[in-house]
Amino acid sequence: MSETGDSVYVMRFKAKVDQDKIKLPDRTNGNPPPCTGTGFTGADDELIPEVTLVEGGLPIKAGAIYEIDSNGNEYMVAYWNKRKGRFVGVRGKR
Repeated sequence: MSETGDSVYVMRFKAKVDQDKIKLPDRTNGNPPPCTGTGFTGADDELIPEVTLVEGGLPIKAGAIYEIDSNGNEYMVAYWNKRKGRFVGVRGKR
């Protein structure tokens, strides 16, 4: 949940990336709270891994984007469409 109580969005995906292209975000490189610099966001109820990918993008193999509401409920709002090479919105209401 965001500091204002609004929903947040999370992208989860599978990709192959070299470890040297991953770094931990922290406040010294322009990442405000909830970034903690420990590799996990400052969440109350769970540990959420957090990394920054350097040197451009990476090929996504599969994945989805989820909305997490203020009660912690997760709803898929988009999925990776391999044929189109992009995320596609989920139709319908939750």
